[in-house]
Amino acid sequence: MKKINFPRLIGGFLSFRNKVVIVFAFSISLLITSCEETGLIGLDMVENPAGISMTDTLRIFAYSQPEDSVPTNEISRGVLGMINDPVFGKSRSSIYTEVRLYENNVTFGSASIFDSIVLVLRYFDFYGDTLTRQTINVYELSERIPEDSIIYSNREVAFNPIALASKRVIHKPKDSVAVGDKNLTPHVRLRLSDDFGLKIFEQSGQPPLENNSNFLDFINGFYITVDEHNQMGGMAYLDMHHPYSKLIIYYTNPETDTKLEKDFPINQFCRKFNYFENFGYMGSLPFIQQQMNNEDISMGDSLVFLQGLHGIRTTFSIPGLNDFDNLFGSVTVNKATLYLPVEETMLNDYFKPPSRLLMLAVSSDGSFFPLPDSQLGNVLYGGDYDSVKKQYVFNITRHIQAVVNGSFPTTNFILRSTNPTENAHRVILKGPGRAESKMKIEIIYSVFN
Repeated sequence: MKKINFPRLIGGFLSFRNKVVIVFAFSISLLITSCEETGLIGLDMVENPAGISMTDTLRIFAYSQPEDSVPTNEISRGVLGMINDPVFGKSRSSIYTEVRLYENNVTFGSASIFDSIVLVLRYFDFYGDTLTRQTINVYELSERIPEDSIIYSNREVAFNPIALASKRVIHKPKDSVAVGDKNLTPHVRLRLSDDFGLKIFEQSGQPPLENNSNFLDFINGFYITVDEHNQMGGMAYLDMHHPYSKLIIYYTNPETDTKLEKDFPINQFCRKFNYFENFGYMGSLPFIQQQMNNEDISMGDSLVFLQGLHGIRTTFSIPGLNDFDNLFGSVTVNKATLYLPVEETMLNDYFKPPSRLLMLAVSSDGSFFPLPDSQLGNVLYGGDYDSVKKQYVFNITRHIQAVVNGSFPTTNFILRSTNPTENAHRVILKGPGRAESKMKIEIIYSVFN
């Protein structure tokens, strides 16, 4: 551990008078700091050289591991597509969703004529190569989506293998869509089979269209997925709560020659979830396969990986934190900063880094929870991607103080892409064993004996 002692510590001993002056100065500094930002311990003391040391040589042990299946049943954003990432390999996301009645006792009119049925999904954003054509398939579920309080991203629901729709699309998440004489907000339109549309249409005024309970027993919902392909690909982020995300039946009243439609919305009351596949990290770099499939944690010294959608997270530990009090006595952590530089040679124009990372502490029983520093807000806590310096930085003073003084018993952490249930973004970080520009923690501290 590198210890830097600033001036005025002559031979490690101080006169009684100097000690009094220093204690008084420290008290005033701490008071000012507390007033400026509650809970930040001595950040302004850094410019007061008395008794302050710095280390950035604590050993970090890091490695990547498969992300656990994640709960995805409370999504507002559906993720649909396939990616062939030159670093992370093949991955796919599909959607299970219900649709509901807009109103009870739906009727179309006794003389009305069915025209078509269309599933509409409103774009939120897109990640990847928008020029890749992908084939979207829609299937009817043969059973209800479970009512479980948690549905994980590897859950499957039975469906009829005959597709209701199969359409090759180039995603255009920013372009309006011409429908008739109107230009509508960006969305993807999937015309379903007429037979399926008539299945609903012919129940006009009947029990299946009387209420949502009956309707959901009649139409369980949809499985929406894409065919495998070998192109770059990408993921469409779809706003499942937007009014444009819905099932529409178009029909005609022959008596008035009027074109009409009935909406069956996808909304916050619908059961729905994202389903993720990573195909055993097929096509990924050896660095990833050795860590994911062979559990070779030594590879993390050079590179570590993070990927959303039930992909990859990074685990790391700083065991030397437990030795602070043993080595120095009573320690006050003035500032603790974690630096996470990005491997610039593996940045990709299509697959950009997450705008933010999530850092969690790991308790002695293996559960995860937020660091206390996260309560200070993102500006102070950090975690955002700095596109100029190509790094993420976390300020974790409170948590490191808790570890050093023994009130938090472990030195283990995990990093993951923020919102991995709805976010496909990925990033490669430099490991802690690099010669320079590496993952490191810098701690500025004071010792009081």
